[in-house]
Amino acid sequence: GVDSDEAIKSRYVAAVLYYAFGGENWLNKYRFLSERDICSWNQKFIEGVLGLSCGTDGTVELFQLPGNNLAGSIPPEIGYFSNLIGLNMANNSIGGSLASIVDLTRLQELNFTQNALTGTLPEFLFTHRTLTNIDLEHNRLFGSISDSLGNSNQLRVFWARNNSLTGTIPSAVGQSWILASVTLSFNELVGTIPEFTPSSRLMGLYLENNKLTGTIPTTIGSLSSLQTFAVGGNGNEGTGITGPIPSEIGKCQNLYFLRLENNTLVESIPSELGSLSTLEYLLLRNNRLTGAIPTEIGRSRGLLSADFDANYLNGTLAPFVDSLPPSIESLDVGGNQLEGTIPDSIGSLTQLNFLDFRSNNLNGSITSEFGNLTLLEILDLGANNFVGTIPTSIASLPQLTSLRVYGNDLMGSLEAFCDIWDDSGLFKTLAANTCGQANDIVCPCCNQCCNIDIFECRPVN
Repeated sequence: GVDSDEAIKSRYVAAVLYYAFGGENWLNKYRFLSERDICSWNQKFIEGVLGLSCGTDGTVELFQLPGNNLAGSIPPEIGYFSNLIGLNMANNSIGGSLASIVDLTRLQELNFTQNALTGTLPEFLFTHRTLTNIDLEHNRLFGSISDSLGNSNQLRVFWARNNSLTGTIPSAVGQSWILASVTLSFNELVGTIPEFTPSSRLMGLYLENNKLTGTIPTTIGSLSSLQTFAVGGNGNEGTGITGPIPSEIGKCQNLYFLRLENNTLVESIPSELGSLSTLEYLLLRNNRLTGAIPTEIGRSRGLLSADFDANYLNGTLAPFVDSLPPSIESLDVGGNQLEGTIPDSIGSLTQLNFLDFRSNNLNGSITSEFGNLTLLEILDLGANNFVGTIPTSIASLPQLTSLRVYGNDLMGSLEAFCDIWDDSGLFKTLAANTCGQANDIVCPCCNQCCNIDIFECRPVN
């Protein structure tokens, strides 16, 4: 147990923390400042205990007040709770630095996501002997990340998304045998993606929306545990990650989320991506990829979303569509140079809710098989070379809220669409004609026209 002097000190420190974090404005007071023993200043929920809770020896082990309207900064007195193993202050408005937690030498989990912390990342976070999980996402932290990240024998999770961190990614991130998840997206990091070694146990690496350059290391193929690899949004207009997509990614047999969009990747998409049997999300939009879309990608029988928008992909569309698994929910191949017709097999992809074929060189008639896609919400066939009329089966799709067919050689009337859509009650977007040109399609309920040159649609009166 705790002797009376220790109990008085603990009570004093808990009171200091209450006032330092604006306790009078907390949403739940958790019995703070009550006559009870401070080990009962908490409340039990299904997901665990919130407030202050103690271990079997009567000393404070957990201090958890997420989403409780805390403000202020961390007072140095918190260091008195030297047996603290869990500190969770997520989703509050706590500012200041992390310097005051330096004496919490037994801490295992630290969570200050969604606060207003400032200052740099203290070195002790990365040399700590017991910390396993650090979550500092969505704060105002700046400065560089210590080279010690990845050298710890305990730290498994380091999340610091959406801060203002600068400098490079420590090389140990790609070599640590203990780090499992690193999230550094939405910062201002520069330099290259670190090389990887077979000793790495990385399961998730999130580096999106930084200022990274260089190529994706071919050593990525050694990451046998990798499930998520996200480096999208590191550049545009010739900046960001460049070079080809390494075929070695196909060796990452547990990968289900691959995000490479908004960079300057070149050459063709490697067919080895078809070896990723667990792949669910593939985002390659807005790069400079060329060649045909490999049909091997369809071997990923759990594929949910594939986005190839705004590249230089060519070849015929049909073989790729024919190869797609019935699980696919979102497909975007807009803004490329694909040719040929839309195959009737599109009608077998009944889980589709988003489909974008706009701005290619597709031709032929629009298949009535679209009528089988009863979950489809958005369909864009604009700026191609389709001929004939628009099948009325499309108008009957119960979930469809947006249809664009502008910039083709279509003819006829969409009045039947207007009758059905007026009765549906859903808000609709319908664009059948090009802005400023004579209307080839009679469409009294069209509420947008589109400009093919800048791929933009706008409301019509």
